[in-house]
Parts: sequence; C-alpha cells; structure tokens
Amino acid sequence: MDFPANSEQHRTATRSRTSSTRGVLALGAVLAAMLAAPQRAAAQPEAAQPEAALTPTEAPPVTAPIEPMVVPPGPALAQDLAQPQVGVTHPFAPPASLQLAGKGGDRKAKRKARRARLDNRRDVESFQREPERKGFYVGGSFAGGTSMLRQGFVPSIGHRVEMGGGLSDRVTLGVAGGLTGHQGIHKGVAGVADVVLQGMPWRGLTLRVGVGVSSHAPVPNRLRKPGLGGLAGVGWEFRPLEKLAVALSVDYDVRVRTDGRVVQAAVLNLGLRAYLDFKRH
Repeated sequence: MDFPANSEQHRTATRSRTSSTRGVLALGAVLAAMLAAPQRAAAQPEAAQPEAALTPTEAPPVTAPIEPMVVPPGPALAQDLAQPQVGVTHPFAPPASLQLAGKGGDRKAKRKARRARLDNRRDVESFQREPERKGFYVGGSFAGGTSMLRQGFVPSIGHRVEMGGGLSDRVTLGVAGGLTGHQGIHKGVAGVADVVLQGMPWRGLTLRVGVGVSSHAPVPNRLRKPGLGGLAGVGWEFRPLEKLAVALSVDYDVRVRTDGRVVQAAVLNLGLRAYLDFKRH
C-alpha cells in the first residue's frame, strides 16, 4: 500500500523495513562467522614443540630391534629338548631331574640309582673293604649254646679269651681258651682250650676250624670225663674301627670222652678282636 511521502504512515513503514533489513544482515554475519571458524582452525599449522637440548656428555638412547623367537613346532621341539647340543643351553630346556621322564625314564632312573649305590660302596673306607690282619691280635667273646645228647639237651654258657697272629691279611692262627658252664649237671663247669685256624676268603666272611681238649665233656648221670675233639664254624667280622673288629660266629663243637661217648654242641659266639701291628721304624 502506498502512502503519501510526507505522511506519518509512510515514515512508520520506512522505519519497519529498515529494522528488518538490519536484523537479517546481523543474523547472516553471525552464521558466516560460525561456519568460518573450523576452517581457520584446520588451516592454522600446529606449533612446533621445542626439542630438549642434549648435553655434550649425553648420547641419544639406542633401542635394539627386537627379533622374534622362532620355536620349532610339535615333535621338533621335543626332539630338540631331549637331545641338547653340547655346550648350548636351550632356553626352554627342562631341569635335569625332569629329563628322565617319559618313555624309559623309570629304567634310566633305576639304573642311575644302582650306579650311585655302587659308587658309594666303592667309596667305603679301605680298612672295611680290605682289612689288614697281619700282625698280633687279642680278643675275647661270650659263648652260649646247647649240647645234644640222646637223653636230651644240656644248655651251656661261657666265655673265651684268644690271642694269636695274622699269617696274612686273610689267614690267622691263634689259641682260644675259657670256661663253659653246663646247666643241670653237678659240677658242670669245664675248661676248654683250642688251637684255631681262621680264614677270610672275602671281606669279613670267616671260616674257621680248630682242635683242642675240654676238661669235662658233659653227660648226665655220668662221671666227669675229659674230651678230645675240635670245632668248625662260619661267621662274619665287622670293622667299626681300623684296628678293632666285632665278630659273630656259629660253631659246631664235638668232643669224644675218654670212655668213648661223643658229645656234640652248637655254640653261638659274639666277641671283639683287636689287631695290633708292631712295625719297626
């Protein structure tokens, strides 16, 4: 609608159009600024950060390249662990105690244990493996046994004292004597003396024989009569010390009385023997 140029309505319409135009222009400027801001930020270059200065004595760190470890797959790894190269320690090698596991491991472990026991036996002191007996010896023992008769058995107990010499490290010759008390017999104590030859075929194994006399070979309800006879026995000699031995033996003793009666006995002996070698210097 057109109004007269100088009228009040014309001036009001003109001011309204002017205000609307200014608002549209301001809104366009704001929108243009908002769209231009991200483009300016992307176009602006990043500020370079200053590098740390290195002192003359410092050197830049050197990082060695890490090489990947190649592990052989499956059976190849097992074979490599079971047969390691001489002088080379495999990074995945198991302890020695675990290397015997698997097929045949039990047999290998048992064989190794037997070898260790054999080595231990070989390391025993020389006086126990090959004891020296050459020289003079003295000893004593306790004896207990029983005499075997037609009428029954007569138990006995006694002692022996012995001395002699070693003809070699495996053969000794000496004299043993003492008293034997026969139980259940009136005046049953008898004196015994024997010459004993003793041999040691292997380590402490002893074989011995002897001949001698007894003042009384016991027979119940008979007069006291002396007897002539001997003994044979087997035993073992231990060496707890180099010069001292502990002997255990079983003897078969037989005596023939002067009246012709035979008296047999089984005797168990436990004694000590000291070997004295008087070497001249």
